[in-house]
Parts: sequence; structure tokens; C-alpha cells
Amino acid sequence: MIGAKLSSMLRKTAGVLSLSLILLGCTTTQPADQEWDNTAPPAGLSDQLQRFFSEENQRENHLALSGQPRLASNTRGVLGRSINTRWVNSENVEKGRPGAAFYFNDEEAKVLLADSRLNRTNRQEISVAQASDAKATSDVVRLNFRGETLEYFIQQTLGGILQVNYVIDEPLEGAVTFQTEKPIAKDQMLSLVRVLLGRNGYILKLIDQIFHIGRPETIQAIEQFSGVGSAGDLKLRILPVRSASPDDAAKVLQAILPAGASAVAVEGSNKIAVRARPEDIGAAEELVNSLYNRDNDKTIVSVLRLQQSSASQVAKQITTLFQQLYPNQVNSPLTVIPLEAQQSLLVAVQSREMLQRVRRITKEVDYSLLDTPKVRIISLKYLPANEIATQLTQILAGEGGSGSVAPPANEQKQKAQNNGSSARKFPVSATGVSVNPGGDSINNRFNNANKLFDDIAETRGAKVAVAKKIGIVADSRNNALLVNSTYKEFKHIRDVVQALDLPLSQVVIEATIAEVNINDNLSYGVQWYLSKGNFAGGVGTVAEGASRPASAGGALSLNTVGVDVVLKALQNITKVKVISSPYLTVLDGRKARLVIGDQVPFASRSQSSSNDGNVTVTNEVDVKDTGIVLQVEPNIRSNNSVLLQIQQEVSNVVQNKTESSLTPTIATRTINSDIVVESGRTILLGGLIQERKEKGESGVPILRKIPVFGELFKDNTTNDTKRTELLVMITPRVVRKQSELQNITQKLRRELSSF
Repeated sequence: MIGAKLSSMLRKTAGVLSLSLILLGCTTTQPADQEWDNTAPPAGLSDQLQRFFSEENQRENHLALSGQPRLASNTRGVLGRSINTRWVNSENVEKGRPGAAFYFNDEEAKVLLADSRLNRTNRQEISVAQASDAKATSDVVRLNFRGETLEYFIQQTLGGILQVNYVIDEPLEGAVTFQTEKPIAKDQMLSLVRVLLGRNGYILKLIDQIFHIGRPETIQAIEQFSGVGSAGDLKLRILPVRSASPDDAAKVLQAILPAGASAVAVEGSNKIAVRARPEDIGAAEELVNSLYNRDNDKTIVSVLRLQQSSASQVAKQITTLFQQLYPNQVNSPLTVIPLEAQQSLLVAVQSREMLQRVRRITKEVDYSLLDTPKVRIISLKYLPANEIATQLTQILAGEGGSGSVAPPANEQKQKAQNNGSSARKFPVSATGVSVNPGGDSINNRFNNANKLFDDIAETRGAKVAVAKKIGIVADSRNNALLVNSTYKEFKHIRDVVQALDLPLSQVVIEATIAEVNINDNLSYGVQWYLSKGNFAGGVGTVAEGASRPASAGGALSLNTVGVDVVLKALQNITKVKVISSPYLTVLDGRKARLVIGDQVPFASRSQSSSNDGNVTVTNEVDVKDTGIVLQVEPNIRSNNSVLLQIQQEVSNVVQNKTESSLTPTIATRTINSDIVVESGRTILLGGLIQERKEKGESGVPILRKIPVFGELFKDNTTNDTKRTELLVMITPRVVRKQSELQNITQKLRRELSSF
């Protein structure tokens, strides 16, 4: 009977769409999909409960004029620590002042009751609490109690002697044996009463002009509710809780009680204190007894707060799910009751594991039902918006959908005109990326009942369909992404973006370009000389995986020596001329280009026109870099090595007197190499050998420069051919932090100054 009554009471609330309620040992025959009429509460429910749970009462108490809910998840105040009554109900007084002696349970105790601030406070409290028609009594009294009950003692002292209003909130236990040897002042009586009550674990507190007597936790709960409404508006009731913790029961009641009503756990006991209007206090007590005070009941009741969706919609989704999961069971393990005014669900389950599963499902369904697409912004710190948008679309397409990146808004119109008739694999809308749902992508959440149970029973679970596409636009001006999606999808996209938007590592490249004269010791080139063991510093081959250059040039790895050691070793056998020794910093994956030489103009296009027999030739002139051109593109690997894509070029203009100066002949030698080198190691590139003819003469200075007669003052003229080899030594250093870049810069400065 109790279970059936509770089942009926929990189903018939405002806007209820409920499963059959199954509390331990209780069943109902109500169809799971039955809807109740909110305007006509069903019969069988007490008048108090009908009004308490009616939609009108909830809306009246929980909605402000703005239509926004007033009830929050943490509306009640947080209780402090348990009060130490020895210090709350006493005050230090001056030593040596006369006092009163009394006996309590045959144990003598002395209390100093001087005319201190405590007594003045007592007089103020007594004057506030005394009845208006109390008759004046003498200022001193004599007391004589032998084995009297505490209730009788309070009745004689507070009610008889002091004539104040008092409330005993619970039955008092204990006895009093007390006799005064001398008369005591009446304003000291209040302190004596507090001491005697404290010996038995009770306290005396003036609340709303009435003295309350009870346990500290009970008085603390009463103080929590004091000041709510005017006198007589609310009633207080202490209710026991047997089948659940008082904290859990208080949280459930706090979530569903009307505005102004409160429920808190009484610390140190299995009770809760409920304060509500007189017409609601009975319904609250009946609800507590039905939920928590039944024999052999293991039901766990909880209130789940919703963020977006309607309580009835979420309850319907969860109800449908469990009907599919338990189609053949008469007793369902779950009861779901929507609380529309509070935007919450009242759920009853039989285990804490099931409660945790229901919470996870409720959160998923809550965000899915009313989580409509909305434009949101993701700011980027390091990567370009266009680049990361492309990567993001590939990730989304890999999850089962498909999509393409829309260009920035200022580029869409022009590209649409250029590619208007071309076929597109993925549809691109005006809002950006269009990701079509497919497979088990993030766009197909909550599609069938088997998928949702993945969250609650370690199997596949059901997910409700959400947005059909995701829109992404790269805002190049602000370096941000505009994402048009649901909030759940947006959080997933934001996580991916944060994983990709990392600061790029850098590579500090130290390059030394030198020209070495080829003599008999270097007749086969510098690399051959070093690799044959003639160099004490030690050399090695290029790293594994590096492509060796062709016969025009090659790469050699210097094991432990520096650039300065190589140059000094070569200076011992030949002439070495350092052409340039730059160092530069380049981002990972970017290109760095170094040019040492001249820009030679040449005619890239020529146009002739004739006007009245006059021919006009118009040339379009471009320039070309000649000399030494070095281009390096580093790519950092996970083991801190660097893949260097090197393009080395040496070019010069060949003199040709028969041709115009705008059509020069340029001799070019180029090396393209891909080399893997560890950070801090040096790579030597060589093999670019060139021959150069030099003309020399000797004679009398100045006179040999005189035209015609100068030949008389010259001794001889020589034409020599010299062979030189261009060496390029590159040392890459990986920089992942700004502090590392500063340290490397200082190191290079020291090396350059010493060199």
C-alpha cells in the first residue's frame, strides 16, 4: 500500500510523463507512456500533496516576474562547524570576584557570575523575551532543586522566575540538584540555566524574541531558518530519515520545495529540519516519510539539474530508452519524474551505480535536445586560420562525415566566380565548411537505443540526432575560426584546435661560406682530402636517409669539430677566403634564402612597333640573382634531428661581346640535397669547383700605365688559371623555447667575436 501510494504520488506531479515507479517490492500497472492532465490532478492523492506538487503552486513559488527560475542548485546557506557551547555560552570574567556555588548531581561546581558584560547582556535578553504583562519581582532569588527534571527546572526558572517565552524543541533528558547558599541576582539566572543545560548537552538561544532549548545542531538548524518571512508565515518541523543519509534527503527536498521553504540536515543525527508554509509542511512530511521512512527500502532518490532542455522531453527520452533496454521486465529499475518549474528530474533507482549511469545519460540527452547550432569563435595564437581550418576539416571528415573548407569571406566571391562551373566533391555553403553526417561521426549522436546504453552498461548506446552539418570559416584578419555548430560539437572542435594550435619550433642556422684554392694537396677536392684521414678532427657520412648529391657536389658530416677547426686546418695547406658567415633563424617548415652576389638585368620579353617607318622596341626587363645563392628549408623531427632541404647555386655572367647587354649568358652550377643532421652537428657541402683565369703584369709603377709608351716600362705579362672550390658549412640548432634562442644567439656572438 505504501509503495503504491508513493508511486501514485510521484507520478502525479506537474507536467509528469513517467515510467512505472518501482521502489523495492512495489509495482504499478500504469502504462509507461501515459500522460497526465496538468489541469486536473488525479484522485487518490491527499489535498496537501496535490496542492504542493501542482504546477500552479510550483510556478507561483519558483518563477519571478521575468519568467526566469529563482531556484538555484546552491540556494541554501552553508552550515559552519559545530559550535563549542563551552565558549559560546560563557564569557571570561574577572578573577577573585564573588560568585555563587551550586550542586549538580552531587558534584560541586563553582561558577563566577560577577556583574560583567555577560550579566548586562542577560538583562537585555530577559527584557526582550519577557511577556508584556509580567509582574515585577524582587531583584534577588533563592533556588532549591533536588533531583528535579530539566523540563521542570526550565519551567520554574524561565517561566516562573524570569517570566520569559521559551520553546523546548525536543524532550529533555537529565536531572537537576541545585541549592543557593545566598540569594543571587535575577540577571545571573540566565547564565546558571545555560551552564546547567550545557552539562546535559543542551543550549539556550534567543531567536526571534523567544528562548529555544535543544541540542546544538537543532538550535543551529533553527537559526538557519530564522528571519525568513514574518512570524507565523513558516513552520519548522524536525523529521527523521531512516533509509538515506540526511544530507542526501535534504538536497532532494531543497530542490523541489517551494520558494521560501528550506530543508537542511541536522548535524550529528539522522534528522532533517524542514521549514515551510503551514499548507506545505504536511505535504513535505508525507513526502519524507514515503521516500525515506519505509521498512526494508533501498531506493536512492536524487534530483538531476538540467541545463538546456525541458524536463518533460528529457524524461520522455530516458523513459523510451529503458523501455527498449528492459522490454520484458515488469519492474523497471528506474523512475523519472519531471519537475518543470525547477528544470530538473526527480529520479528513483535501486543502486548508486545505476544513479551514476542515469546522470551521464541525462547530461547527454540534455545537451542534445535543445543544443541548436550557433556561431562561435575560436581564437588562434600561433597557426594561421586557413591552415588549421583545412586540417580540422580533414579530422572531421575522418570521423565519418565529409567536408571542405570555405575560404575567408573576402575571398569567397572571387573564387566562386572563377570556379563557378567546376564540380565540387563536398558542398560549400555561405557559412563555411559543410560536413555531411555519415557513419558514427559526432553529428550522429543519439541515433539509436543500442548506442546510448554504451554510457550506462558498457555496451552500445542510443543517441539522438543533432545538427546536420558543421560550418567553419577562417577569419584571416583576426586569425580566428568561426564555427557554426552545436555546443557539444563546438567543444570537440575546440579540443582539436587546441591540440593543433601550438607554437612552431625554430631552427637557428649557422652558415659559413668559404672559397678554397685547389693545389696539389687538394687536387681531388676538399671532401676527398678530409675523408681520406688527413684531417685529425674526424669526419663522417651524412645521416641515414639523406640523399647524397650528384658528382657536382656532396655532403660530409663533421663529427665533433667546429667550423673554425676545419678552416684553420685548411689554411695550413692552402689559401682560404671566407666569403660570408651569416646566421639566421627560420621557422620549422619555412624557407631561408641567402644571396651573395649581384643582380643581373635581362630582357624577359621584347615588343616591336612601327609608326611611320619608325620602329620602336620595348623590352620588359627582369633581374636575376647571380653569385652564391643558398636556400635552406628545415623540418624538425621528433628525435630533435633536422631534415635540411638544401639548394646551393653558384652562377656568374659569361662575357659575350657579340650579344646585347640585356641578353647575358649566365653560367650556373646547382646542388640540391636532402640531409638529416642532429641538432648542433655541422654539415659540409662542397664540390663546386670553378676555374678562373687571372692576368698579371710587372714593371715600373705609374710609367707602365702611360698609353703607347707604357709598354717600354713593362717587364712581362702572365696569364694564370686558378681552380677554387666553394665550401658551405651549415650547423642547425633546434630551438623550442624563446630562452633557448637567446642562449644560442649569445653563443654565436661569442664565437664570431673570437673568430
